Amino acid sequence: MCRVYAFGGHTLHTHKKRYLSPNLKHMETNKLYGYLHSAAFFAGVTLIVVYFNYADISQYGPFSLHNWRQADGASIARCYYENDMRFFQPKVHHVLGGDNAAVGEFPILYYIAAGLYHFFGPHDVILRLLVFGCFTAGLWAWSKMLLRWLGSPFLSVALPLAFYGSPLLAFYGFNFLPNPAALGLGLVGAYGLMRYWENPNRDRLLFAAAFLLLGGLLKVSLLIIPIAAIGVAKWLYFVGDREKYFPDKKAFWNWLWAGAAVVGITMLWYLWASHYNKSHHSGLLMTTIMPIWKMPKEEIRRYAYEIYMWYHSIYFQKYGIWAFLALLPILLAMPRQFARPVYVLYLLVLLGSAAFLVLFYNQILVHHYYIIDIMPLAMLVFSMAVWWLHQKLGGRLRSVVLPAGVALFALISLAYGQKHLSDYYGNDQYIAPFNRSFTKQKELQEFMKEKGLTYDSTLAVVAPDVTPNVSLYYLNVKGWNTRPDENLSNADLERYALWRATTLVLSDTSYLSRPDMDQWLKHPIGVFDNSIYFYDIRPHWPE
Repeated sequence: MCRVYAFGGHTLHTHKKRYLSPNLKHMETNKLYGYLHSAAFFAGVTLIVVYFNYADISQYGPFSLHNWRQADGASIARCYYENDMRFFQPKVHHVLGGDNAAVGEFPILYYIAAGLYHFFGPHDVILRLLVFGCFTAGLWAWSKMLLRWLGSPFLSVALPLAFYGSPLLAFYGFNFLPNPAALGLGLVGAYGLMRYWENPNRDRLLFAAAFLLLGGLLKVSLLIIPIAAIGVAKWLYFVGDREKYFPDKKAFWNWLWAGAAVVGITMLWYLWASHYNKSHHSGLLMTTIMPIWKMPKEEIRRYAYEIYMWYHSIYFQKYGIWAFLALLPILLAMPRQFARPVYVLYLLVLLGSAAFLVLFYNQILVHHYYIIDIMPLAMLVFSMAVWWLHQKLGGRLRSVVLPAGVALFALISLAYGQKHLSDYYGNDQYIAPFNRSFTKQKELQEFMKEKGLTYDSTLAVVAPDVTPNVSLYYLNVKGWNTRPDENLSNADLERYALWRATTLVLSDTSYLSRPDMDQWLKHPIGVFDNSIYFYDIRPHWPE
């Protein structure tokens, strides 16, 4: 028999399992209760999908905010599909330093998407749905954790649904980047650890370790969760009351070894990824840190000013940010209000998130989606605050006012997220200079097929494009992109001809009126949508 401790500091009862809520034993014996909770959660998700208009958004390829990084991931999936599904040979469309091999995170999502392309066709919505499915599974797992902590079905559904209202999560949660998927898988792993804590057995530990590993492999920063879990276990075992928290010594060592395996395997992957990129002379996908101490002081201050003035609006609605910032020190000052495992977890996740910001501060503005990787801190902070209020309030304050407050918070957040999402797909302010004829993917691919321009036969030079892969991805050909500021000179084109480029693709008519381009425009292939011009440059190949 082992004692069981609540989310707070009180012993609830003695049982073989460590129930975290007085109502949890009843919930577990009544499976219908759990099914209804999950049904309510997914009903809420369905309404959000409709409200956010994801059905229309699903038609888009890489588009709007940071379409550069969106296209990198989508490109890996499409190139797997075009290149015989060789897992350890990930590629992109851009022929980088003479080779189009490149990798960053563990490409399992892209590989699964490519496999599904063989059954359903290479549709962008498949990768979007994979990312959204993993992300939603994580918020569902968080909801299940809250149910076990709070014993309140309404609060445990409403709080996770509020996080769909973060513009970052509303936009990237149904997109091509791995960050929301990594977050979701990490949260599923955390839920597995909670279940293992309640009743240790090997299957639950393997389940938790598998999902934590996938989260870390997709985004190394999500190792914050397993590293914090290791820290909590070691603190309780070596510093805290071992008999209270780990009466079964084997359970502790299994927890420790599983966490070490997750961290170790993740590190091995990123070492291999770094080696793969170096051996192929690819610097497209970052596998290193960009720490604050390597930045000029003026840049550090500028970044802080930009975040303070307007960038924070991408993260969450202002009331949520104010509440989060206020709760950080308040919770730090309340160590006796929470059970030791929870408070230690909070400290370690807080420290891990701070370390992440220090190590990647240089990228926070350019790669704003990095903030998704430290969302577990915000989720933990709001969970602790709602739990504390749920414990301290009584009567109607607890049964009516608190749920109403969380519901209002969720509704404000979702409205805020929907407004930003509409802007991201409809406001030119958020859309980089980009010829929208590329987005007519079905018609564009039919045109190219008619002209004999295929992935295997074409090596294209595309101008202009500030990104490595966006235009090439929509065209689905290998080649190079030329930035507007690079001017695409005769010397550049002669170099591409020497490298056996077959096709020149121009999506800006200003190139057509340049006298120095005349010789390169002598062999037109065709024009798509009166906007994208194709020319054969094979006659310019050197003898």
